[in-house]
This record gives sequence, C-alpha cells and structure tokens, in this order.
Amino acid sequence: MQENIQRRVLPTFATNIALEAEVKVNQKKKSEREAYVRLVFFDTKTKATVAEVVVSRLTAMDLQHTITDMLKKVNDTMKKKTLPKQPVIKAESAEKPQYFG
Repeated sequence: MQENIQRRVLPTFATNIALEAEVKVNQKKKSEREAYVRLVFFDTKTKATVAEVVVSRLTAMDLQHTITDMLKKVNDTMKKKTLPKQPVIKAESAEKPQYFG
C-alpha cells in the first residue's frame, strides 16, 4: 500500500533561529568523521518550534554561500530608488556531489 506524501510545505514565520553542530568520530578509525548542523527555527511570540532541520557540513556550507548571494541581491534591490512591483529575488545552490554513506 502506497501512501501519498505531502510535497508542499506550508510556509511559516520564525522570529529566531538556534544553531547546533555535532561532530561524530569513529573511535576505531579516527580519520572517519562526520559533521552535522542542526537549525532550529522558533517563534518567540508563541514560544513554539516552527521547524527543525539537520544538514550535513557540505550542505551547511552551500546554504551559507546561497544565503550570502541572496542577501547581496536583496540589499542591492533595497538600495534602488524605485522598487519593481512585487520583486521576486531567487538564489539557487550549485549542484554538488551528494554524500553516500
């Protein structure tokens, strides 16, 4: 029996974010290491967690690059004297090899 999986995530507003990092080391093979970054988005008004996302170190680095690009575009748009109607600013991450582990 196949279940229908919801593919659309409803957007929610988060006022704050907390970050945690976890590094795992294989005690037998010290060279085998993994790192994950946990992003916890929460709303201080309702005191509820809105979303929690765990990404690999490579994905976190890609996220940092993409957010930097996005903020540059947003700042450039905000500096213009006349803003376009309903500006949609997009930034996409570059394709990177995926981790198979």
